[in-house]
Amino acid sequence: MTAANPRATPPVRLRDCLWLVLAAGLVAGLGEVAFRFALLRYRELLSNRVYLNPQAVWMGPLVSSLLLLVPVLLTYVAARRTRDGSYAWAAPVFTAAALAFFSIAMITRRINDTSLAIMALGLATPLARFAHRRPVESARWVRRTALALLAVCGASAATLAGRRLWIERQTLSLRPEVSADLPNVLLLVLDTVRGMELGIGGYGKGTTPNIDRWAKRGVVFDRAIAPAPWTLPTHASVFTGHWPHELDVGWSKPLGSEPQTVAERMTALGYATGGFAANFVYCSYLFGLHRGFSVYHDYQFSPSELLGASTIGRRLIDGWNKARGTYVMVGRKSAAEVNAEFLSWERRTSGKGPWFAFVNYFDAHDPYDPEAPYREQFPGTEEKWRSLAVLRQRPPEELRALQAAYDGALASLDAQVGALLDDLDRRGVLANTMVIITSDHGEEFGEHGHTGHGSSLYTPVLHVPLVVLPARDSVATPRISRFVSLRDLAATIEEAARPSAPALPGASLRPLWRGDSSVVTSPPFSSVNRLANLPDRYPVSRTNLRSLITEDRWHLIRSDDGREQLYDLSSDFLEATDLAGRPEHQALVQRLRDSLRVLSGGAR
Repeated sequence: MTAANPRATPPVRLRDCLWLVLAAGLVAGLGEVAFRFALLRYRELLSNRVYLNPQAVWMGPLVSSLLLLVPVLLTYVAARRTRDGSYAWAAPVFTAAALAFFSIAMITRRINDTSLAIMALGLATPLARFAHRRPVESARWVRRTALALLAVCGASAATLAGRRLWIERQTLSLRPEVSADLPNVLLLVLDTVRGMELGIGGYGKGTTPNIDRWAKRGVVFDRAIAPAPWTLPTHASVFTGHWPHELDVGWSKPLGSEPQTVAERMTALGYATGGFAANFVYCSYLFGLHRGFSVYHDYQFSPSELLGASTIGRRLIDGWNKARGTYVMVGRKSAAEVNAEFLSWERRTSGKGPWFAFVNYFDAHDPYDPEAPYREQFPGTEEKWRSLAVLRQRPPEELRALQAAYDGALASLDAQVGALLDDLDRRGVLANTMVIITSDHGEEFGEHGHTGHGSSLYTPVLHVPLVVLPARDSVATPRISRFVSLRDLAATIEEAARPSAPALPGASLRPLWRGDSSVVTSPPFSSVNRLANLPDRYPVSRTNLRSLITEDRWHLIRSDDGREQLYDLSSDFLEATDLAGRPEHQALVQRLRDSLRVLSGGAR
């Protein structure tokens, strides 16, 4: 009589595989969060691809478990049907461990997937061998690991939720008593909207009928200039009143703990403060713009954010986009969703004193992916040309299609801005609210051989819309044509709270719309630091850039390697003709060069 094979009947069952899926999902999800947190200081080496939604402490394990469920169970079923079934436990352990390790390792993006897969298989092999030799003991360890990590996951999620609530209540409790007559302040930043694309900017395609309508009730600054051509330094300058180079922010360097932000200042002046950002990269808490707000909503919960909480999930979304020609962006928050977040907070806050709110919209940012009817609103739109993700030279017809798609995204955003202001107006909130509508930077569509933003200092990326709807304030000058800098918005917002002594640098723009044209405001000075991974045709790929506009006319762009460009914006706003080399302008160039040196703190 032949002795029975002790491995012929697997000592583990289907429920053990489910515990395995949970344990591996928790390892992958929490491992990714821990790895992302550890890599934050190395963001520059990783091309700033470290995103860290706090809710990932539970979303990551959840979606990782769901993604592992099918391959692990299939491995279990297949292994039971092969040979004598002795690998029915070791095989799923190998699959689960390899996928979990691979998911964590893919965060780096600096090592190719084949190498990462080999590494993950190597790490999974000893675990599978242990499971094969000691199946009962290893199954017990899997259950214990799952329960322990589940406790960590739950405690982390509860702690994060409690911390947010505590910060809000603590901040509100420390607010000083102030007059209820003080105006609210609402700062709307239309991310990536260039000034020349609005009706009030002279654009004739009807992209912004709602903003144009509301602009008639306030003051329009025709030539507002951003301190930088990309999100973080401009927002940081708007929030602090300091120039970007004074703040030392960078492509992967967040705003630090100094200096004081406008949210901190308004809180100290008795205002409730709330921030609602759709740009989940540079406007997230990871880059410091949340500092001073009692409530700050950046990352959210959504189906794409849930799936994107896993690196494997992000790869699946990328694959879906490539296969289907779609533009799904992980965690993208629409203007309607941002409005809902803000209005929910505003309704809770109204009646409890004045408030300051910052609202950042991302709808006009690449990829230009609005819903109908805006998706095909402008002639020339092509479904295949909605993204600037690939930095390459583009033919004129593609550039026109991209701009048409951009116009559609802008029109969609305009509708939501109009809906928000109409709602506040209908409920009587707007009567005591100063509204500032602006952008952090513009966009280029081939005007100088470039697309996108952050890579030059030409007017398409520096010229932004600026509309102010004052609260109970007379408007003597509804249209202001002089160049102004967004740096002065911090002082403008602070002045609304009527402080006894200003604390933020810069100059308030309020005297301008009250008719005092003699007021001295900040110069239209802008800068951008080198970004080495861009193609050589982009100016910022080689050196830092600085620019200054003077006499409401002359624009000098100077690079740290000494190259200069001079444009006469009074007749050449799109900067087609460089005048820097002409003899008659050498004295002017020298004056501007000296002014740039002073503004830059003595830089070359």
